[in-house]
Amino acid sequence: MQLGDVIRILRTSQNMTQKELAMNILDRGNLSKIEHNLLEPSYTNFHLLISKLGISADEFEYIRNEYSCNAKAKLMYEFFKLHYNTDQQQINILLSKCSNFKEDIEIQRIITILQAMQILGGRKWV
Repeated sequence: MQLGDVIRILRTSQNMTQKELAMNILDRGNLSKIEHNLLEPSYTNFHLLISKLGISADEFEYIRNEYSCNAKAKLMYEFFKLHYNTDQQQINILLSKCSNFKEDIEIQRIITILQAMQILGGRKWV
């Protein structure tokens, strides 16, 4: 689902007019263009709009992804579910999945932890 579609769905589900949502953020014409996916809102305007709609950026993305988590959120869930698991195969699978997010700082931290788990999991403790 595109950004504008979600904004329109959320706005209409709250019986809010374009004029009401756009007030003090941008003009109604630009909101109409956003809702028809002809214009992308600025970062600031996007956050002001979704705040006025009463949702967070994470909730917006969840709705935009048709009520499912995005790939990064799924990966992070798998990592936190791993907990203290020393199953090297699971760690290797997660490391492989992390390679799709090399530019993401949070994922880089997870990669570092998983690499440490690999090292510690391969040791024989006395």
